[in-house]
Amino acid sequence: MAIDSVQFRLTHTRNKVTTKYKFHVLAAFGYDSGGRPYLAAIEAVPRATEHAWRAFLRRMPGEPALVVSDGGQPFAAATQVFTGATEVRRCEWHLAKNVGDNLPEAVRRDASDPLHGLLRRAQRSEEAWETFREALTARSAAKRGFLGAMSMTRRIDPIVRAQILTRTELGPNSTGAVEEFFASTLRPTIAPRAQRMSNKIRADAFLLLLAAQRNGWADETKWTTVIHDHLVKLQGQAPQQRQHTDAAATPSLWS
Repeated sequence: MAIDSVQFRLTHTRNKVTTKYKFHVLAAFGYDSGGRPYLAAIEAVPRATEHAWRAFLRRMPGEPALVVSDGGQPFAAATQVFTGATEVRRCEWHLAKNVGDNLPEAVRRDASDPLHGLLRRAQRSEEAWETFREALTARSAAKRGFLGAMSMTRRIDPIVRAQILTRTELGPNSTGAVEEFFASTLRPTIAPRAQRMSNKIRADAFLLLLAAQRNGWADETKWTTVIHDHLVKLQGQAPQQRQHTDAAATPSLWS
């Protein structure tokens, strides 16, 4: 399973007073027996705190064999919620990015620099990790500007070495599936609506529809039949579906 969150910022004006708000969306991707990702759980919360992550993960059925996160509060929550049977790992892409962001600017800008290729492959095996470390050390000895990357490499060295011991190509080894969903679907869909999304219950219902669409569970023909039968039963007088469950002055989603 891979977990991550995304934040939405907005402003709200009431009685000529403008206030800045924000809310977060937590998401978890599972993987089927063939390694194909699917959106397993999603929820809108006022803040992506460690407490919110623990509550989110505890509501999921069973325990995954593996959880991957980019560290921080999701990582801490997963280590507390799941037992020793679940392996909790750091995202390889984010670990590599931490090192890459500390390389000298000239190296970062030069896509052909061999350090980039070595860094991309570094976490696949102990040999690959040692090869990258030796190359980085040699460059640091020959030229200034590599101390930041050297320091970060030493910092994550115990994490990388521990994860290599249980690494498989099937993975997941990164939070890529969650990031892709955020970029391709969630941000473009939520951002234009974020200003009006103040109610948690309605926001969560909308997110479940996005999950159904992402997983290929949205069958328009079946939904049309369900809606038709529902309206016939109520003689075309459906109850109000957009009632607020919280006061306008105290939205349940914004923080």
